[in-house]
Amino acid sequence: MKYQFISIERQYASGGTGISEKLAQELGIPCYGRQILELTAKECGTPVEYLEKMEEKATNSLLYSIAAMARISSGQGEVLSGEDKLYRMECDTITRLAAEGPAIFVGHCSVDILREKGYRVLHVYLHADKESRIRRAVEEYGVDPKKLDTIMHRNDVRRAQYYGSNTGRKWNDISQYDIALDTGSLGIDTCVAILKECMK
Repeated sequence: MKYQFISIERQYASGGTGISEKLAQELGIPCYGRQILELTAKECGTPVEYLEKMEEKATNSLLYSIAAMARISSGQGEVLSGEDKLYRMECDTITRLAAEGPAIFVGHCSVDILREKGYRVLHVYLHADKESRIRRAVEEYGVDPKKLDTIMHRNDVRRAQYYGSNTGRKWNDISQYDIALDTGSLGIDTCVAILKECMK
C-alpha cells in the first residue's frame, strides 16, 4: 500500500466512525478510535471516563502557555499537566498499536505521533454541512434535537482544543490535511471508496 496508516480527524456527526470502520473492514486492517482511550485507561488502571474528562480540559490558550513557561522558569521539576501526561500515554498506546501493522486511527492527534516514527500516513479530515450532521446525530446517535446545538458545539470545540494544544495547529484548517471530504454531499460509501483508492 502507498500509505501504512490513515489518520482521521472529523467533525462531530460527520460519519467518521462509520466511514473508518467500513474502510477498515474493506481493507482488512484494524480501526482504532475510542479503543485508544480504553487501552490507555486499562494500562494506567484509570476509568476511561476520567481520561475523557482530562481530554476535555486540554487547552491551547495563551494563559495555559504562560503558566507552563512560568513553571519551567521557576525550576519546578514537574512541568507536565495531567492533560500533557494523558497525551504522552496515548502516544505510547498508538505507537504500540502501529507496531502491529497497518491500521486506521481516528482522532487523538495520531498523525503527528505516526509521522514522528517515520511512517507513511494519509491525513484525512471529514466534515459535513450542519443539516447532514443534525440528521445523523438524531437518527443514528439518538440525540435529543433540543440539545443538539450544544452537543455539536461542545464536541467540536473539545476536538479542536485537544488537537491544537498537542500539535500547535488549527484542527479545522483543511490545508494541513492530505485530503478533506464532505461526507454530507459525498455520502459514506463514496468517501470509503475514495479513501480505499488512496491507500492503493
